[in-house]
Amino acid sequence: MSAVTLHFARHAETLFNVKGLIQGWSDAPLTARGVAQAEALGALLAEKPLRAIHVSDLTRTRTTAAAVSARHPHLEPRFTTDLREWDFGWWEGDPGTAVWPAVYAQLQGDVADGAHWSSVASLDELLDAIAASDPRGLAEDAAAIAVRRDAAISALVEAAGDGGEVLAVTHGAMLGSLVDVLVPGLLDQVVPNCAVATVLIDGDRRELISFDTTASLS
Repeated sequence: MSAVTLHFARHAETLFNVKGLIQGWSDAPLTARGVAQAEALGALLAEKPLRAIHVSDLTRTRTTAAAVSARHPHLEPRFTTDLREWDFGWWEGDPGTAVWPAVYAQLQGDVADGAHWSSVASLDELLDAIAASDPRGLAEDAAAIAVRRDAAISALVEAAGDGGEVLAVTHGAMLGSLVDVLVPGLLDQVVPNCAVATVLIDGDRRELISFDTTASLS
């Protein structure tokens, strides 16, 4: 099989993003800036020879992907729960300033000291800490995320076929999970709204060939 190219895009800015709220499987509308970002993403990807567009079935990703699909009218987007954001369970809708101290307490760390994703040993460790800190036990753990992540990647590679390019429109944390399992190291990068991480898969070789923030309009 020839090398395939997977583009992973984060959704456009939402009201929850602006307010600093944990979003997860909950939804909030795009802001005016988010609408502009989605249009910029569509323009950025307009000339890509995409064979497929796979999209998280949540509203913010569907709305973002619509701007891309408008530039590729021959493609019918495939909506899937596999590309959904991490499910933060009880924490959804709460401010991050309330959630992360509880999560880092599970890791015996201190968010006030600047701890962030890059300070943990792995995404699995962070995911399990989120699940363990949820007082109602509703959040996904690492094993649950891995099932969705691996299914999403398999579907993307299959859709790319022999030497093709495909797009996944997903979420910030899930994008980190998807890319980190292919090319470890994206974990310590912030993923802005409408950023695009592009991974080349060529046999056993995996390479992050670009991390484009043009459509973020930052």
